[in-house]
Amino acid sequence: TASLRRLHMQGRKVALKSVKADAPLCEQQKIIVEAMLMAKLRHPFIVSLVGVCSLVSPFLIITELLEGGDLKNFLRKHKATRSAGSSGDSIYVGSDDFLRMSLQICEAMAFLESKQVVHRDLAARNVLVSSDIQVVKLSDFGMVSALHCDCVIANLIYYKYDA
Repeated sequence: TASLRRLHMQGRKVALKSVKADAPLCEQQKIIVEAMLMAKLRHPFIVSLVGVCSLVSPFLIITELLEGGDLKNFLRKHKATRSAGSSGDSIYVGSDDFLRMSLQICEAMAFLESKQVVHRDLAARNVLVSSDIQVVKLSDFGMVSALHCDCVIANLIYYKYDA
């Protein structure tokens, strides 16, 4: 299983995803395969890969950080404020916001389909929200599969780099 941390790197807020150093080799390989795929997926509604550390264990994936957190917890947190109508520091999430979020997720999924990639774990926990709730991005490509891949070894998918 992977762990997630937040930090600042060169003045930029990033998220670190890592696998424990004592994790089975297949788990360590999966995070590298995930990073290889993320490097090929550039889209405004897909979390951007910032970097990878794969020389020493534990392997790390460094991605952009969306400060609103995941959509599941975001909606739980703001559910009470919507119904209570309180102001304060709460964020009102209206029907326009839900429509915009839905369309952005659809655009990300359509992009993946155009690249013949199946996410296999689309869930609110894998959609990240920007701090101003104007943007949501698809994340967590650990269970992804490709319709056309070069080879499959031990349930890991290796992608050929398109030069």
